Amino acid sequence: ITSDLSEEDQALKDKLDLLVQKLQDLSSAESSLKALETEVQNATTSMTSIPKPLKFLKPHYTSIKTFYSGLSNSPFKKELANFLSILAVTMSAPDEKESLQFLLQGNQDAATKWGQEYVRNLCGEIRDEYLSKLDQEKDRADLL
Repeated sequence: ITSDLSEEDQALKDKLDLLVQKLQDLSSAESSLKALETEVQNATTSMTSIPKPLKFLKPHYTSIKTFYSGLSNSPFKKELANFLSILAVTMSAPDEKESLQFLLQGNQDAATKWGQEYVRNLCGEIRDEYLSKLDQEKDRADLL
């Protein structure tokens, strides 16, 4: 698969792979997360197709989630939850509602910085979760 990539794409993939490695090293985690966010944000100005950074980060999604689950509560963990929320749009199973779950664990105000496709996806997940809780007669206050 790697041989099918152009030089530019291979360089981007290698850069993202390195940033994911550095993300899991607490001494460089915050700067790596910022760099990953920048790469994804710069590539998602138009969501007519899945941006290359999201494609290249897909193999790392599970390891980033595992790293996240091992973190203690902190501002960094909230920032990482927001980043996982954006990754979940294209990487999680549709019935998982991971974008919403990670957003609720992160900073909800950050939802607006990722654009209309992300917000549209969240709206769908909120609707689905609301209806699910309504059917099960559970409290829905956390969704409002």
